[in-house]
Amino acid sequence: MGQAFRDIGSLVTLSYQDARRLTRAMWQQIGLMVVMMFMAAIPGALLSSVLHTALGREVVGTLSTVAGLWLAAPYSVAFYRFILTGAVLGPEALRKTPASQRFFAWSAMIAFIVSVPSYAYAILGSGWPAYTGTGTAPVNVPQTLVTFALLLAVWVFATRVLTLLPAVAMERVVTLKQALAQSRGHFWFIIGASIATVLPLSLLSALLQVMVTIALGKTVGGFVALLIAVATVLVVIQLGLSLSARLYQKFAPETASSDADGREP
Repeated sequence: MGQAFRDIGSLVTLSYQDARRLTRAMWQQIGLMVVMMFMAAIPGALLSSVLHTALGREVVGTLSTVAGLWLAAPYSVAFYRFILTGAVLGPEALRKTPASQRFFAWSAMIAFIVSVPSYAYAILGSGWPAYTGTGTAPVNVPQTLVTFALLLAVWVFATRVLTLLPAVAMERVVTLKQALAQSRGHFWFIIGASIATVLPLSLLSALLQVMVTIALGKTVGGFVALLIAVATVLVVIQLGLSLSARLYQKFAPETASSDADGREP
C-alpha cells in the first residue's frame, strides 16, 4: 500500500511537470485546439435547439463531439508525443498520418460508448410511466436503474482503457484486449491517481472563484471567476493527457521505453 501511495505521488508530480512543459512549449497549439473544438460544438448546439426529441439531441451532441475530436486528433497526438519523447511536432503535419487517423477512430468509438447512458436515459424517458416514490417528485425506475448501471459500466470501461490513446498516438498497433490487459489489476490505482491529480486543482479553483466573486462583486468577480474556470479546464485537459501517458509508460514500460528512445517497434 505504501508503495502505491508513493507511485501515485510520483505520477501527480510528473503530471504537473508535464503540464507546465506542455504549456511552455505548445501553448499556441493548445489554444488553437480548444478554439476548434468550441467552433465544432456550435452547429450541434444550434441543431439541438430545434430538435424535439431528447434522443435526437443526444445523438447530435455526440456527432458534434466527434467532429471536434476529428479536428483535435493530430493535436492530441502531438501532445502525447511531446510528453513521452520531448519532440515538438506541428499538429497539422500529422493530420493525414495513420497515427492521427487511428487516434480519431478510437476517440470517436469511445465517445459513442460514453454516450450510451445518455441515449438510454433519453429512450427510457419517453413512453415509460413515472413511478412516485417516497418523495413528491415522480421517479422513472427503469430509466434510473438502467442509466445508473450503464454509467457505472462506462466509468469502469473508460478507466480500464486509459492507456489506449497514448499507445495509438505513439503508433503502436493496439487492441482493446491489449489495453484492458495493461490495466488489469490496476483499476483502483488509476482511480486514486486521477483523484489525486485533479481534485486539489479543482478545489483550489472553486475556492478562488468564490473569493474573487466576493472580493470584486458579482459582475467583475463573476467574469474573473469564469476566466479561472476556463484556465482550470485547460490545465485539467493537460493533466489528463499527461496522466494517461504516464500510466501507459508505467503499465507498458518496454514499449514506452522504445518510444522514448525513438526506436521502431
